[in-house]
Amino acid sequence: MTSHCVIPKLSTQYNHLAVFEAYFDESGDPADPKVEVFTLAWLVAPAEDWKKFTETWNRLLRRHKVSMMHMTDFEHSIGDFKGWDKTKKDSFAAQLAGVLKTTFKLGTSHSMSVEIWNKVIAPSMETPYKKKRGPYIFLLQSCLEQLVEYGKDLPSGERIACIFDENKLVSDAAKGHYTLLKEVRGWDNILEGESKRNFIPLQAADSLAYEGYKDLVNIIAGQPRPRRKLLVNLMRSNRIKHSVLDLEGLWKDVQRTQTSIGR
Repeated sequence: MTSHCVIPKLSTQYNHLAVFEAYFDESGDPADPKVEVFTLAWLVAPAEDWKKFTETWNRLLRRHKVSMMHMTDFEHSIGDFKGWDKTKKDSFAAQLAGVLKTTFKLGTSHSMSVEIWNKVIAPSMETPYKKKRGPYIFLLQSCLEQLVEYGKDLPSGERIACIFDENKLVSDAAKGHYTLLKEVRGWDNILEGESKRNFIPLQAADSLAYEGYKDLVNIIAGQPRPRRKLLVNLMRSNRIKHSVLDLEGLWKDVQRTQTSIGR
């Protein structure tokens, strides 16, 4: 069965939706010692545009007999993508990119190296809980700062609802940080959790997060290969970017996060 869209029941003031998706590796666990890269991606668009996107996305999935777009399955040609050759996958990815680029207003994938994180930031984390979820918080802060800038151009009174994938490990940390930001900085947007199967826009964020993740993984591996076609296609729109945090960038994010929460 093709997945469907459940638009959260929001006040009419929340007529913009920002979707967030984290990617660590196929395990989905940021504490996995094999993880090399942390990535968090976000996309924002008016709620009505996301509804149209969902209809178009679902039609595309039905046409190709895909129940849900999951980038790990697509990458490894398993599940609904079993037996797909490169030509079919490239064509499908191009169609996905086309649907995405006609929907979102702004989006970014933020990635950072686990090695840099472990050397620079992790030693200062007091508890295993914070060490495990800390990377997500710093990437989240980068995303939210950009989202706030986007919100400044909205008509007076309009707000943005932030929708996160219901990943227990990271969503609790996200909600805690978000609540703190609301208290300290007076942000009046809201945060909700949904599943990728029920809330289709999260599948779009998953696609961008995976592409950002793979881009940095390939750089770290020193593989002299062109950027992946889906990422290049998405970045042809000047509304989407891929950001890699180096050592200097990570320190700036740490300082910005501490300032944001009044520490």
